Amino acid sequence: PMWMACLSQETFEMAGAYGHNLLMGSVFGLTPDLAIERRRDYYRGLIRAGHDPNDRQVGCLMMVYVADTKEQAEAEYREAC
Repeated sequence: PMWMACLSQETFEMAGAYGHNLLMGSVFGLTPDLAIERRRDYYRGLIRAGHDPNDRQVGCLMMVYVADTKEQAEAEYREAC
């Protein structure tokens, strides 16, 4: 299966039109509210091109940092920034 990472409204619709699975995420500057809108754009592109949205997948890329404790993770994150 093909996956397409998207940034703009146009590329979300394009991914749908091509019938690709969608990859999006906060690492691309996407807020939760904007992600909902862009996912709608993706589904609109799928439907307009005759693709069944139920046959496609949407993935969300997120950055995480893991340490032994929450406090350690937060402290190490602050040091790195």
